[in-house]
Amino acid sequence: MSHPSDNPLEKIQKASAEGRYSDIAELIPEECRGNVFQEHWFPTIVSLMDIRNYKELNKGWIAEILEWKSEDQKGIVRSNAQGWHSAVDMHTRREFMPMGQQFLFQAAEVAKRMGFDEDAEPVIVNMWANVSPFGAYNKSHNHPNTILSLAYYLQAPPGCGKFRISDPRPQTTVLIPPYSATRKRPAEMFEEVFYEPIPGRCIMFPSWLMHEVQPNLTEVQGDDGLRISVSANIFFRMKNSMQKVKDGLDNKGVLTPDGELLESRGLINL
Repeated sequence: MSHPSDNPLEKIQKASAEGRYSDIAELIPEECRGNVFQEHWFPTIVSLMDIRNYKELNKGWIAEILEWKSEDQKGIVRSNAQGWHSAVDMHTRREFMPMGQQFLFQAAEVAKRMGFDEDAEPVIVNMWANVSPFGAYNKSHNHPNTILSLAYYLQAPPGCGKFRISDPRPQTTVLIPPYSATRKRPAEMFEEVFYEPIPGRCIMFPSWLMHEVQPNLTEVQGDDGLRISVSANIFFRMKNSMQKVKDGLDNKGVLTPDGELLESRGLINL
């Protein structure tokens, strides 16, 4: 085993911490010079999870959603065009709480991998169902005032339309590089990505990401031809209130227009 002082990487890290940039240059091995290397920053992270026992669970949830739709045929209008959008209190309905818990499990894993504070707990702030018959689609949009959003598919007949995300940096289209027509382009250079609407799969993404769903053009007739999905928005709260807020960032509470001072519970007041 080599002594730590003999490790080139540790020497470079030490020199970097001390601002000795000329020493770093001396420490780069000659065989590494002349080689091109890349670093990728500011990623758009999309997380996928296929839930267990999805067939049985989806069957029950689909029946509940269609019954809800029959009771509230008007629904509400957001990004949906020609499709039904439920009220956004789906997460408070007992029959759908197990679904929400699946989403929260995934969100907790995402938070862990992204380096969130271990005290940060995901919470669903709103959740709704989408029922899209032939021709229905969802216009391009994002979800303001939240951190993570998702699309979960319960029923997706052939040709019902894919879930599309696009590069959130509009400036990249100002001048498009001359990509090869024969060589495979690296995935990180794509301008758009299409996800298949696989039943039992949850697609989770940052809420600021623009996304849309293509029209349902299936040839399947009747209720079996409906594209049925669920969406939700997830925020995070600090479970132990302000105990873990770093020094200097404890705002001691939030002030309301009525002059009332309320306890601040981390990222949201819950």
